[in-house]
Amino acid sequence: MRRNLLVLMAIVIIGAVATGCVTPPPEPDPYVPETVTKRFDFREGKLGWQAGFAEYHRDMEMQLDSGLRPLPPELGVDGTGFYIQAMNRSDDVFMYLTRGLTADDGIAANYDYRLTFTIVFASDAPTGAVGIGGAPGESVFLKAGAAPV
Repeated sequence: MRRNLLVLMAIVIIGAVATGCVTPPPEPDPYVPETVTKRFDFREGKLGWQAGFAEYHRDMEMQLDSGLRPLPPELGVDGTGFYIQAMNRSDDVFMYLTRGLTADDGIAANYDYRLTFTIVFASDAPTGAVGIGGAPGESVFLKAGAAPV
């Protein structure tokens, strides 16, 4: 009986020591949300988004245009989209939309974030057509990205 009691006491002491050695996980920072979800519906306005254009010579007549427009009727959806276009005479123009995220959006400085994009877009560039520098439809690309500042 005494031997069983010593073994039991040894197990209890080892358990207490092992429990004391475990560092509890750090408390989550109350100022940093675990998940930030942002949804932008252009039926509500520009929502801080701005159009930009790059990769063209300023002397070229590019016919740049951007802004909110009703969605084309052939899409079969009512609403507003952010329209952006350029007469791409150089075949190099890069059109983009940009918007910063701030603390008002739930973003905190000096933290890493993983971004996932879901983008709904439409283009009138036809497929199977011929163009200088490449086929219009097959040479239109959608890219999404982010910068740390």
